[in-house]
Amino acid sequence: MQIELTKVEYRDLLDMVYISEWVMHAHKTEDDPRTKRYEELEQKIMSYVEKMGFGHLIEYAPEHDKYFPTPVSYT
Repeated sequence: MQIELTKVEYRDLLDMVYISEWVMHAHKTEDDPRTKRYEELEQKIMSYVEKMGFGHLIEYAPEHDKYFPTPVSYT
């Protein structure tokens, strides 16, 4: 399956992913195996930031092999 998104839709999707990640993990003190698949999807979605022109919102940390929101992402 292939889904096409406009830049605005992709930016909205980043917001939604960020919000859902916060809701799932804001009060957790350890990893929860039940959310692993959501974390993998979040990483996949964030991997397109450069292609979509939002590289300033998400950064890749090679030492963790993960994408993270930058401090300006959701202001």
